[in-house]
Amino acid sequence: RLRELAISGCTFSFVQVILITYCVSFLNLEVGLSLVAAGVAFSSAQAASVMGRIGWGVVADRWLAAPRTLGIVGIFVSALLIGMASIANTWSYAAIVMIVTLVGLTGLGWNGVHFAEVARRAPAGEVAISSSGIQFFSFGGALLAPMVFGTLISIAGSYAAGFAVLAIPPLAVGLRFLFPRA
Repeated sequence: RLRELAISGCTFSFVQVILITYCVSFLNLEVGLSLVAAGVAFSSAQAASVMGRIGWGVVADRWLAAPRTLGIVGIFVSALLIGMASIANTWSYAAIVMIVTLVGLTGLGWNGVHFAEVARRAPAGEVAISSSGIQFFSFGGALLAPMVFGTLISIAGSYAAGFAVLAIPPLAVGLRFLFPRA
């Protein structure tokens, strides 16, 4: 019951740490924004993550079940990472900030729905141990993320290529939640 949440927690945490760790460097070194402009763009992602945590919680509580919400989040994260990979120095600053903000809304805003679903799926009386077990996998993804992504961008030669490859795991997680029997 909890295996797919462990995998999704690892995947989403991996993406979250990559965004936190590499977004400003990507925008500065590869896209050509100043550090201040890149930092402001990233701060919009951080602000959006707060709204995402609340907003995705409302969606999961009122309109869709948590697994469907997580599926949609996974698909959006994947599409927006492709959007990040597409950012070029010819883009307007507003368009760059919009993509980065939307990435924050999804790629940094998944946590609340995820852990609420862990609590819901946990066997009776085992919410604490289930949550800590899932957190182990989530932190595992967070721990590996900078090393793996750093190696990936070294091999690929660009942050953009790294973000494009990074879009694959959340797509798989999103499809798994949306189509669990496939």
